Amino acid sequence: MKMTLKYIVAFILLQINLLAQTNQYHAVIPDLPSTPALVNDLGNLLSSEEENKLEKKLKKFNQETSNEIAVVTVESLGDLEVSQ
Repeated sequence: MKMTLKYIVAFILLQINLLAQTNQYHAVIPDLPSTPALVNDLGNLLSSEEENKLEKKLKKFNQETSNEIAVVTVESLGDLEVSQ
């Protein structure tokens, strides 16, 4: 599990780094969360209770299946299309 999480975090950091290199998207890249989590509600779409319940369900799912799912919400995609 820890190794998988490391790969996911490394992949996300790489993607953020690639986006950060293009000035047009630099302003929309949020700061990294202070603690790693499977649910990152950067768009403030979930209540704290919903976020906590979802985090617990995803952790349980990960433990039972060894499949890890991460959920990230954002306020806006800027000029990007959903397909990108």
